[in-house]
Amino acid sequence: MLNNHYIYILSKRKDDCFMFRTERIVFLRYGKNDSYYLCDVLRCHHLKKLFRDPCESSLLNFVYTNEENMNHVKTKVIHTSELYRKVVCLTYVYGYKLVPMLHGQEGQ
Repeated sequence: MLNNHYIYILSKRKDDCFMFRTERIVFLRYGKNDSYYLCDVLRCHHLKKLFRDPCESSLLNFVYTNEENMNHVKTKVIHTSELYRKVVCLTYVYGYKLVPMLHGQEGQ
């Protein structure tokens, strides 16, 4: 569960993308059991800004990564409690736009 919501993992990369609280991006591969998943973690230095005006896109966690950086992910087993936010993954110019689904202050 992600913040008291269920996680549904599909077979497409665009459907299994999440963010840690540290703003690192994670792509879930498959469940090892009900709470643990094998995943690919994309490091922050592999993320690029989408735009700079009127503000830096990274302030909103809107980022871009290219296909080459996807070859440098770290494989890791994680617990669902480590997942912070669902991320939309859209194909874009030889890579992916990554955009979190929720913005602004949230009651935690």
